[in-house]
Amino acid sequence: MSLETLEAKVQDFEAMDTSARIQALIGLAQNVTDLEPQHNETWDFTEIRQDQECLDEMGLYLRHNKDRLHLAAVVGNEATTLTKALTAVLVEHLRGETPTRILELRDSFVPRLVGESLLRQRRNAAYYPLRRVQDAVRHLLEQQVA
Repeated sequence: MSLETLEAKVQDFEAMDTSARIQALIGLAQNVTDLEPQHNETWDFTEIRQDQECLDEMGLYLRHNKDRLHLAAVVGNEATTLTKALTAVLVEHLRGETPTRILELRDSFVPRLVGESLLRQRRNAAYYPLRRVQDAVRHLLEQQVA
């Protein structure tokens, strides 16, 4: 997918009322396991950790191939639905992007996707997945330079 498909997803969410948006986020969160790494895959960078912003561990897996990144994620069961949903959106739509485009992605799409009412309640959970993905990309690039 791409940043363009991410924008299309955001626009779809913007057209939803709060109730429909919540149901769509729940659906995304339930599908996050579809984005987990396969057992036979190898990764250039793996980082599994639990931060203060998240109720459970999140594992990020990155593979750099011809200036494109392939991503996968594992999110613990105790993580919030919003964290799972946003992780699913990011992994799905950033697969195949360049590291530069991922690092340049601004968080302004988050309130547009999540909606202001949920954002007020879950600010940390809303921005956490993007910070983690961008941190993992930076670490992968630093590791490849070293």
